[in-house]
Amino acid sequence: RLGHNEQKDEWQPRLVEIFQKNNMLSPSDIISAGSASSACTAGGRGQLYVWGKLKNWGDECMYPKPVRDLSGWNIRCMASGDMHHIVGAEDSCISWGLSEYGELGYGPTQKSSVNPKKVDILEGMHVTSVGCGVGMSLIVVDRANVGDKLDQLDNFDGDIDALFQ
Repeated sequence: RLGHNEQKDEWQPRLVEIFQKNNMLSPSDIISAGSASSACTAGGRGQLYVWGKLKNWGDECMYPKPVRDLSGWNIRCMASGDMHHIVGAEDSCISWGLSEYGELGYGPTQKSSVNPKKVDILEGMHVTSVGCGVGMSLIVVDRANVGDKLDQLDNFDGDIDALFQ
């Protein structure tokens, strides 16, 4: 659950052995924690690892496992939500996990994805920051070089009441 290859609670912080043993983490690596799983980049952002409860069904992953689908991608930012992950890499936004409220960004037809998948509507946009919570995701993109792509998206203008009408 916590990356230590054993199913028990920890009452004090402890280094995750796989990263300590192989001296894999650097100050530029990214770490994120959701309510049921965690993720981090290692080795100069060339490899992403995840652990914890990665699916709404099945067993927990007791130790960090590499996400092979994203090997070699230049991961710029990452966040973990309730049961989903969002990554900003190169000129793509990539998401996977369980989605009940559209938090993966795939539109109304696909609710979840076991494997990392590009968010098509954001393809080609430079994602600078991401955030996740329970039932929601936030994506910040660089406005330069996106042309009229932003016009295709719903924009939040700061009026929180308008979201619930």
